Amino acid sequence: FPVTIQRREILKKLPMAVHYRASILGGFALATAFEKGEPWLNAAVEKIGSNAKFLQNVLAAKIPSIKYAPPHSSYLAWLDCSALDLGDDPAKIFLEKGKVAFVAGHFYGETGRNFIRFNFATSEEIISNAIDRMVRSL
Repeated sequence: FPVTIQRREILKKLPMAVHYRASILGGFALATAFEKGEPWLNAAVEKIGSNAKFLQNVLAAKIPSIKYAPPHSSYLAWLDCSALDLGDDPAKIFLEKGKVAFVAGHFYGETGRNFIRFNFATSEEIISNAIDRMVRSL
């Protein structure tokens, strides 16, 4: 539920542990999610699947040398930028030149070099903007 000013005042009166530990509010939220959250979950899963395909299509059209296999159960894409010859940390180049931030693949081990992690749990507009910034940085 949205946190209105009234609700925020009520929450301030509760013990501090309620704000950062499992609590009765968390229990109610969990029960409500199971009881009423299926339509939201279905819509979120559908949107993430749609975004994965959208990202695949935009990359194929604008930066076809980046290899990408859509994930089966995630909103994180691992983009192989090795064909772009940007070195071991393409995320650094995209940040400096394109002003778009990604998590560098090398943080996840040697096999992550030349990769970036792209979070596509967002709007198509933001995905498109990020890809356009990547293109400009090249």
